[in-house]
Amino acid sequence: MEDKIINFNVDDIKKLLAKLSAITQESVIKKTLSRGTLDIAGWSLKYRLRGPRPTYLGVVSGRLRASITATEAVKTNEGYEAEVGTNVVYAPIHEYGGTFWIPQHWRRTSRIQKYTTYKEHFSVDSEGEEVMSLRRVRKSRRVLGGDISIKGHFARFPERSFLRSSLNHQPNQQKILNDFVKNIGKAIEDAK
Repeated sequence: MEDKIINFNVDDIKKLLAKLSAITQESVIKKTLSRGTLDIAGWSLKYRLRGPRPTYLGVVSGRLRASITATEAVKTNEGYEAEVGTNVVYAPIHEYGGTFWIPQHWRRTSRIQKYTTYKEHFSVDSEGEEVMSLRRVRKSRRVLGGDISIKGHFARFPERSFLRSSLNHQPNQQKILNDFVKNIGKAIEDAK
């Protein structure tokens, strides 16, 4: 599956930008794109990294969710660029899906041991005398079971896009366009 690059029909925005000075244009573009990447990262966290599997990725350890970053917009030879991404090694397999090899490894196992104990309970009876009784308390504790060998095997993961789906989400794209128009309008008003 090929990544979709967001291309807006920006003729109206270009006309509005032409009314601004070059420095103001750059400021408006950087501000809007930077804010847009933050919005997209937040949307991805809220709507793609939470929720029940298999539709959504869900949260197991929180590491992937915590690693989502958005960069400030910068001017390049081709135009302006801002990035939303992650540096977690296992992110691509979730984003694109696929099959990969898990080598043989050892896993430490444990189990929950349930047991009952009794606790002394003191109370005052109707005659004002202190009475002791035993109350049953159910408890549990983790007990190590040992190490077991896990054979090497293939694991198949379905595609659960959390970044590309955020970029391709039509309301996110429309919000960025609306922010452009709003920020250009504000810059025109400030210039007067």
